[in-house]
Amino acid sequence: MPVPKKKLRPNAAVSNAPKAMTKSALLREGQMKEQLRREYVQIQEAVKATDFVLPFTFFDGKSSPGGMCRMKKGDRIWLFLERARKVGADMAGKGDRSKKDWARISVDDLMVVVGDLIIPHVRTS
Repeated sequence: MPVPKKKLRPNAAVSNAPKAMTKSALLREGQMKEQLRREYVQIQEAVKATDFVLPFTFFDGKSSPGGMCRMKKGDRIWLFLERARKVGADMAGKGDRSKKDWARISVDDLMVVVGDLIIPHVRTS
């Protein structure tokens, strides 16, 4: 009489049973996610509060010496343009007549160009 062969299940050693998600496990997971979210927001706020100095030049047909603006990470481009415009206007007030128009222009008249890249400062959509 032949011996019956056992049917082998593929990957029998691997358990496919899902973990039971109890209310306490869900609550614990939710608390951990909230704690991690708060830590992330705190780190992001610390990064945004970091000051740096951004040097720039004016280009109005020729590269004119510009200045430096103190910015914070996360500041908008238009804020940089406004500060740069004020630097140009201050330079015109100190005897540099080549920048006398800087006091009359607005941020919309300026643009940021980095190499071949033009960075927009207004939303068009």
